Amino acid sequence: MRLLKVDIYGFRRLVDVTINLDGHVIAVVGPNESGKSSLLDALYEFEDTASVRRADRARAKKMTDESTFMRAHYLLDEADRAALKDIPEAKDIRYFRHSKRIDGQHGYDGYPYPTRDLTSRSEASARLRRLLSNSRMRQKAKSDSEFADLARRAQSGLDSQSQKLHENDIDTIRQLAAVLEADDSPISARRMAKSLQVMADKEVTDHPRDIVRRRLIERMPRLLWFTDDDRNLLTTYDLSAVANEPPAALANLASLAGLDLIAVHDAIQAGDYALKETLLRKANTRLLKELRGIG
Repeated sequence: MRLLKVDIYGFRRLVDVTINLDGHVIAVVGPNESGKSSLLDALYEFEDTASVRRADRARAKKMTDESTFMRAHYLLDEADRAALKDIPEAKDIRYFRHSKRIDGQHGYDGYPYPTRDLTSRSEASARLRRLLSNSRMRQKAKSDSEFADLARRAQSGLDSQSQKLHENDIDTIRQLAAVLEADDSPISARRMAKSLQVMADKEVTDHPRDIVRRRLIERMPRLLWFTDDDRNLLTTYDLSAVANEPPAALANLASLAGLDLIAVHDAIQAGDYALKETLLRKANTRLLKELRGIG
């Protein structure tokens, strides 16, 4: 998953701003008081669940606690789409959006939005309508007002185009299925009862949109923050003092280069300078490859 851009809707000087972040290296350039620090602070605020301080809310725009202050847009890669492969409704998803409101609430969604397949619901509705139109069921509805009302409400629920049926509708459908399962019911009614139970069970399963959210949240890249200690390298280091617990900047560089500092130290201590040079040469080759990839 790759971060494409962020929209900032009201943070200090940044009001309705879209910033493209789709690149290996992004340089933020501008005069003093143009919003460079505000951008970094907004990104920092975006990661946590705390509400946005009133002092940081843009004065040029009226915002409430429910207002979205920032939204990030991500492009799914092949691995992300593979993680959704077992969800038929998610086959067209290409983007993921993460937003945060002023009050600290976070929202997530795949786009285009996955929708629940309503085919089984519409098929059950058509079958129920046919069943209720036969002479025996019409007679039962005429003589039993409670059954007639139950059937009417169940039919209404099945005809709904809502992505998620209300619990009351599902309960009504289950109640009708229980009535249709009676021993004195015709075979067609008992078959209908089984279909209604299966359909009701499917309606209470997680919506594909919720499943997509959970999976993509786990795959969403996180922002990493570097302090001066994380990036300020010294010209030389005494490996005897730092090999086991290197400073953050040296540890980051060694990790990027795939260099085992303890192995280098041990080679020097053993007088095996050929091994030391081999380790450093491999590390420099990998580091050069990594840096070229960034550029």
